Amino acid sequence: SSAFAPDGKRLLVAQSDAQRVSLYDWRDGRIVQPAIRDMAAGVTPFTVAWCGADLAVVGNFGIPDSSNGDIDTVSLIDLAGARPRVIDTVAVGSAPEDVACSPDGRYAVAAVQNMSNRPAAHPWYSPHSLVVLLKIEDRRLRRLDAAPIGAWAEGVAFGDDSRSVLAQSIDDRALHLLRIDNDTLKPAGAPVVFANGAPAAIGVAGR
Repeated sequence: SSAFAPDGKRLLVAQSDAQRVSLYDWRDGRIVQPAIRDMAAGVTPFTVAWCGADLAVVGNFGIPDSSNGDIDTVSLIDLAGARPRVIDTVAVGSAPEDVACSPDGRYAVAAVQNMSNRPAAHPWYSPHSLVVLLKIEDRRLRRLDAAPIGAWAEGVAFGDDSRSVLAQSIDDRALHLLRIDNDTLKPAGAPVVFANGAPAAIGVAGR
């Protein structure tokens, strides 16, 4: 995936096959080559999100078939200065499908498949996905909490208030609403269930 900086002048790109995350200048509607910097985060960097002007997170999906049960990670990237670099990495569970940052830059969340899209007979099968809450503090990542949602997690996003979290699951065709309260995740109403199709990607437009 890719994500623009808040000022629209830089672009962060997760290159899964190349096992790197690249930062580019964006000028006159084009990517400026070469990259400002290529960075190594974790195994299969998959989705990226900016956390303010000079920090970002990347979800490292792990082995793409998601069947080995290994625990995967989210990394924090420092994009300030001439030498951007990965500055922290935390474990979040098996196969983080998407990541998002709160508009105020204090929190990040990951939608983690958690082996919920594996057959029930699989040794590490789980009946639910997880939304994992992380705090960005002193340029470090800290895992705070995890909340279960329906199986096969997909997209995740923050509301404008930086405390509301929207998370999707394919198996129950639902959009789940959660709220951050005292650094914990709590359900904030019944899921929105779609009669046709399953939600697979989400984004919130900036004002």
